[in-house]
This record gives sequence, structure tokens and C-alpha cells, in this order.
Amino acid sequence: MKFTVLDIAMLEFKLSNQALRQQLLQDYLCHASGDLEALASAYQSQNSADIKQQLTILQGTASLVCAKPLERALSAFKQQQNTQTWSDVESLQVRLNEEISAYLA
Repeated sequence: MKFTVLDIAMLEFKLSNQALRQQLLQDYLCHASGDLEALASAYQSQNSADIKQQLTILQGTASLVCAKPLERALSAFKQQQNTQTWSDVESLQVRLNEEISAYLA
């Protein structure tokens, strides 16, 4: 069984209108990389207020698109900011973007 970040069944259950679902995912793709870059910048500068703000944004959007593994990784990063938890966030974000792109194709 293949591990996925995007829970399509849950997303379709929560948002049954296909046009709205597609718009949500397209919007997510437009903003996700910028939000992740903002978090990376805050993490590198160790700006705790910006880290907290960006984590809140990313956790909220991950929840909207039904990406529980990314939500968990962000939560772990919030609890313990280190290179491993950051790497998990980055890799899951990339995977989620790929899954969303494939779903929209």
C-alpha cells in the first residue's frame, strides 16, 4: 500500500463540490511554497513569533486540504525545532504538492 499525504476521500467528503475542491487545491498550490519559504526564513533567523505565525498558517491550510501527515509533522516541528523535524516538514510538503498536482491533472 502506498503512503499518501493527501486524503482524497476525506477531502471529497468534506467538500463535495468538485469545482470548489479544485479551486481550494489550486489556491493551496499557489500559496504553499511561499508559506513554507516564510517558515524556513523564520526558522533560520530563529524568530519565534514568525515561526509560530507561519506554523499556524501552514497547519490550518494542511487541515483544509486533509493532509494529516503534514499536520503531524508541523506539530512535531512546533514542539521540537531541529533539522529532522524540519526535513520531515519539507519532504511532506513536496509530496503533498506532487499529490495535489496529480489529483488536479
